[in-house]
Amino acid sequence: MQNYKQYLNGNFVDEKELLISPRDLGYSRGYGVFEYIRTYKGRAFKLKEHIDRLMESTKLIELRHNFSFSEIEQAVNKLLELNNDGKEKSIRIHISGGVSDSMYQKSEPTIIIFMDTFKVKDPTIYSEGVILNTIKYKRDVPKAKNFNYIEGIKQAHLNKEKGIFEPLYYSEEQVFETSNSNIFVIKDGKIYTPKNNVFYGSARGVIVNNLKDDFEVIEKDFNLDFLLEADEVFLASSGKEVAPVVQVDNSFIGNGKVGKVTLLVLKTFKEYVGSGDWYK
Repeated sequence: MQNYKQYLNGNFVDEKELLISPRDLGYSRGYGVFEYIRTYKGRAFKLKEHIDRLMESTKLIELRHNFSFSEIEQAVNKLLELNNDGKEKSIRIHISGGVSDSMYQKSEPTIIIFMDTFKVKDPTIYSEGVILNTIKYKRDVPKAKNFNYIEGIKQAHLNKEKGIFEPLYYSEEQVFETSNSNIFVIKDGKIYTPKNNVFYGSARGVIVNNLKDDFEVIEKDFNLDFLLEADEVFLASSGKEVAPVVQVDNSFIGNGKVGKVTLLVLKTFKEYVGSGDWYK
């Protein structure tokens, strides 16, 4: 385990000092929001966008706080400086409701910024693709990245021995997202991703906004049948970037192999990240 410095309520501390009260509403009631960020070449990827989204998440769940954008930005960059060992990092920013003996927010909220070494994904994810299982489920307040990951964790336990990568959430009317990723469908050369009732992740934003000159990307809700009839399907998230999906439940996607367009999206995504344009 790396002995990195962490951030707790305005102080830079050792991980062993990263302690919160059991009465904190994040712990006792699951009342809180967070962001996950990774670094490239030691720089936090789209840090400003992540902080903006964190602030929006607090508003969506009515979590009151006085943390400023600049305070959080400076704390993240200071942690990167303190923990500079040449390794890429993963960063989590958590804001929870603070200490309370009831259901109500009674004290100052808690902010934690936790840093760890970034764990590189298994390369077979990209060469062989992944399998999803479908679950009828819609996240509470989907536009907010909140603490409630009960369904995702439950499914992870159930699917661990089955070779299933992530659960895909859907309703009769719409496919939403997976437990940790946005989902994209390729059909007749066009790329589709759900527009409503989903969290707008940073990797999704890169594909929709920054790669639009390379691909025709359409934000449009679709149902499960539309997805199952796709030529290709892939996931996008900060941690995994772009991951091909080759099977959903017992149905193969296309020919059941990693698709050429998906690999081109992954290549273009990596070129964008490598260009450093996102840091300007």
